[in-house]
Amino acid sequence: MRYHISLLVLFPFLITAQGCAQPEGSEYFPMSDDSRWEYTLEYMTRPAGVQQASTVRRVDGQHRIDGESYYKFVTVVSGFPGTDPEIRYYRKTNEGIFVRWSEESDEYLETPFPLTVGNEWTVGFSEGGEEGTLQLKYKLEAIETVVFAEHSYEDCLKISFVVEKEGHRVEVTSFYARGVGLVRQVTKLPRITMELRLEQYEI
Repeated sequence: MRYHISLLVLFPFLITAQGCAQPEGSEYFPMSDDSRWEYTLEYMTRPAGVQQASTVRRVDGQHRIDGESYYKFVTVVSGFPGTDPEIRYYRKTNEGIFVRWSEESDEYLETPFPLTVGNEWTVGFSEGGEEGTLQLKYKLEAIETVVFAEHSYEDCLKISFVVEKEGHRVEVTSFYARGVGLVRQVTKLPRITMELRLEQYEI
């Protein structure tokens, strides 16, 4: 069975605040038109061992859908088999971050504000229009320093989520730096472990 979880579900929260007042935690998720994040994606499978790929997320401007303004996110992965480019639409309010999987789909609240350590929340949605609902169980676990290679980021939000589908479990732990966004992420799938690390960005 092929187990697919959208890369944009695995990389949530990269949305900027709109307006002057910003809910607690929003400074960790900056964005503007033409923003861009470039990552190294390292994954391990059996028997191939450790493999490398690259991921680029970019913002292709703002689009109006049903009277609301959304940022258009495009994610492209190179070197990871079976992954196609993805497009999603996000908007941010004082209530939280809303997302659409396409211009025709309904929006849902992905990240409720404010964000404080210990917060837990559950997000339910239909993946890619499939019947049935996935339940993502999130928790903001801690504030930590993240160090890898030549990079060091202090006071990062550590956010984890768990999702189960057809008896399979996926665990994701993400780290977000103030003024930068997602800097590191570890994803544990049934037969593969992936680590995403930020290499460079433009905001």
